[in-house]
Amino acid sequence: MKTVTILGLIAAVLTTSSSLPQLYKTIRTKSAHDVSEAMFLLVFVGNLFWLVYGIMSASAPIFGSAIAAMTIIGLNLYYTYKFR
Repeated sequence: MKTVTILGLIAAVLTTSSSLPQLYKTIRTKSAHDVSEAMFLLVFVGNLFWLVYGIMSASAPIFGSAIAAMTIIGLNLYYTYKFR
């Protein structure tokens, strides 16, 4: 595997999983008082564009990481509204 591919995969895993700590905390505490839904909405829309880009460029890693990130961010938004 090329170094550039490995770097891309590491970047995808880290950025995709970056919202997991907030999701865990929101579910554990059942509180979303200090969560910025605007940030999650912006990141969700940004990942939507990555998804379209991944489809148009036939890039499975970009497509896959966008789907995973949108799922995590969608769950964050769901619990943010549920626990407010």
